[in-house]
Amino acid sequence: MTDFKHVDSTAYAADEPLDSFLLRRTSENIKAVREHRGRLGAWNAGTLNTSTSAVVKPQVSAFGTRSLIPFLWHLAPNVTEIKVAVRHRVTTSHAASGYEVQLSAFAVEISHFLSGDPLPAGQTSDLSGGASSSTTTTLTLDVSDLSEGWIVVGVGFLSGEAAAVEITKSAGTHGPDVYSGYTSGFHVCDHNANLGTTPTVINHWGLVVKTESGGKLSDSIESRQMLRYQYDAAADNELTYRLHVYPQFPTSRGFVNPNSAANQSLYYIQLGVADVEGVTIYDSAVSHPDVRASLDASRPAKTTTLVSQVAEQHKLFLQNTRFHHLGPSQNPSESDFSTFRPVNVISGSRLLSTSYQDICSCVVGRGDLFESGGTNFRRMVYTLRALIYASYPTQGPGDPVPFNISLRLQLTNPDLSNPTNQVLPISRMPFIRSPNMQFAPFADNILNYGNPFLDQYDSLAYLLGFGPQFTMTGFQRHTLRGVLPEEDMGRRNIFDIEIQIQDDQPLVTRRIATLQAKNDANRTSDGGVIRIDGQAPRLHVLTWSVITSTNQEEVPASELGS
Repeated sequence: MTDFKHVDSTAYAADEPLDSFLLRRTSENIKAVREHRGRLGAWNAGTLNTSTSAVVKPQVSAFGTRSLIPFLWHLAPNVTEIKVAVRHRVTTSHAASGYEVQLSAFAVEISHFLSGDPLPAGQTSDLSGGASSSTTTTLTLDVSDLSEGWIVVGVGFLSGEAAAVEITKSAGTHGPDVYSGYTSGFHVCDHNANLGTTPTVINHWGLVVKTESGGKLSDSIESRQMLRYQYDAAADNELTYRLHVYPQFPTSRGFVNPNSAANQSLYYIQLGVADVEGVTIYDSAVSHPDVRASLDASRPAKTTTLVSQVAEQHKLFLQNTRFHHLGPSQNPSESDFSTFRPVNVISGSRLLSTSYQDICSCVVGRGDLFESGGTNFRRMVYTLRALIYASYPTQGPGDPVPFNISLRLQLTNPDLSNPTNQVLPISRMPFIRSPNMQFAPFADNILNYGNPFLDQYDSLAYLLGFGPQFTMTGFQRHTLRGVLPEEDMGRRNIFDIEIQIQDDQPLVTRRIATLQAKNDANRTSDGGVIRIDGQAPRLHVLTWSVITSTNQEEVPASELGS
């Protein structure tokens, strides 16, 4: 990188020609500023357990396909390279060989991320397990072929795998005897399985079915990642354990062990897990215009020589604006079954009512001054960009349900006074149906136990809406809560939104930017009633960013916000 060097004030004087070394040094200093003072954004992951004050960090795993945490990054012109620094700790030591967790990062256009085209592998780093302390892994991404403006930077995790362990009787024998089969959302084991009696267990496992002889993988039951398992002593003896999986099973297939007579067993595979502590993204390389001979010695003394230099400095200010927020944020009001922490420690969501609900917020600090005609102006325009998912709990699958909603970006003082609002109305926003019944809890046999339509729901809606069996008033924690499985990218379910707002409070230096949302009427866009008591459409913000708005040209100060 180019080094910035101070210029002695005696090197120039008013109404005197400038030495070529000074012009060259000024040009090199501009290059150094672009290289060393580019954009930087940081995401601090985790929350606090309000009972113990312990820090709770996201624990991420992935079985067979990457688990992704997306970030919206604004790529300034001439930036050719960015770095993605991930702070993590991998304490597990399960992998039979190779990596415990493979970390990856890639950068793509937003349209590519949402299109369903294969995502690039990007840059990877194999992480070993058994760590007793945190470390930072930095991956470098070439972004020279991407368009300037908003892009998606994906951070991916792929777990290493332990050897498969058969789930057997408590005595350690007869695995086929305890495996009752599977229904649309989970495997089922009977009361003899050696899985303990804890009501809810969240283990990072892969689940496979093998024949008892030779350990051959099942030809008809694909591998799945377990979300959690439940022990239910009140259930029929054949239905005691429910091992919920992602993705859902096709319901058209019969049970492998309808009478515990098949020679197939259920196996679990322990997965490598990464505790994610934070992600920092920053510009690391830029291209520069070639000054060629314009700054050579013996050139005529004229102001036009410096026009490009001044323009470059203005361009640096106008295009490399401040990041105020980067990454997902949680909703602390929706707690897990312990009530001491959010159910989702990565990203959050809110039920929508006919009044505005706060979705996410951040502090936007000012102080960026711009001189125009000898007058200083403050930059007071902000841009919010977000990837959102809209879901609606229903008792039956089908086409998305349209709702008319309003998104509002609000600026307030820290005490919530002096609000400034910008509203984005969205007509007929498609809300993807999510299942509100995971299983039938009082079924007398396995054939009547599962939700027969579960596989007809969008699998991401199933993950995001995972909750109690009959209602969706609350969510339940699971191993993929908050991440996006790579195989679910490109569906019709993720939407990209952008809102700009100009602040009308020029004398306040710290403001709170809040994204809010509401359902315009307590009905669907077609006038339909909400058919589930106490339920409403739900908005999930998967990731979001806020920047001071950029300008591509030297614009009048009034457009910056005076």
